[in-house]
Amino acid sequence: MNEKSEFRIALEANLIVGASALLFFGSILAVAQWTGSDLISIFSDLPWNEINTWSDIQRN
Repeated sequence: MNEKSEFRIALEANLIVGASALLFFGSILAVAQWTGSDLISIFSDLPWNEINTWSDIQRN
């Protein structure tokens, strides 16, 4: 393959990844607005205390 086609393949792959990331975060925002809550409360409701950090793993 020549350089132009490789660049075009990379460009199309980046567009696909970017579009899927926008759809993912857009769906999170849509669900947050639909439920009437904000993103801060969604992320603060997650069980952060139960998630083992790397320092906890090293201590045990």
